[in-house]
Amino acid sequence: MIKAWKNWIKGMGDRQEKDAVVRDWQVPLIILGLVVLATPCSANPLANSPHEPGPRPQATPLLNRSDFIPLPKTQCQGLQKLLAQKLKVRVSFAIGAFQDGIHQKSGTGCVLRATGTGRNFTSPATVIQEIGALFTELGWGEDPSYAAGGPTGMATAYRRSNNLAIVQAEWEPASEVKCPPDQPIADCAITPEQQRYRISLHLGQRQRSLR
Repeated sequence: MIKAWKNWIKGMGDRQEKDAVVRDWQVPLIILGLVVLATPCSANPLANSPHEPGPRPQATPLLNRSDFIPLPKTQCQGLQKLLAQKLKVRVSFAIGAFQDGIHQKSGTGCVLRATGTGRNFTSPATVIQEIGALFTELGWGEDPSYAAGGPTGMATAYRRSNNLAIVQAEWEPASEVKCPPDQPIADCAITPEQQRYRISLHLGQRQRSLR
């Protein structure tokens, strides 16, 4: 009986020692687990590797190519001089935007501009006729698909080979003129001096490679 009691006491001591060892290891293991869980994982372990290929270069989009380019400068300046002689007013020359609204084409071209009043010009139709006569003398032909007009403005175009000239002539009342909004402009009492004319020619050369 006494021997059995001693064996039971010894067993209890062994278990208490084992439990103490387990408790001694439990705390470090729990802390280690928490540290592992809190450490962020890298989505790509080779992301910072010098052997990892870099991002692929993006393709550069092609720039839109112009459908029209200006006529040679000498031709534009020659037309500028002839137009000034024909209209008997000063004509300016510049390189600017060219827009072919009929065929939805664009680019750059020569721009000739003139201004005046009803003292200088009889009507937009007369201006267009005078400019048309000049282009006919130079071997250009009218393209009626561009023709448009009204009481205060007209437009048309002329072609020669791959060259296109869009012509516009229009006028508007001076700022001091007060015309009733429900009255046609032709019925408004406007003196020639109060008619402000704007005339423009846009000349472009269609690039043959785009035909």
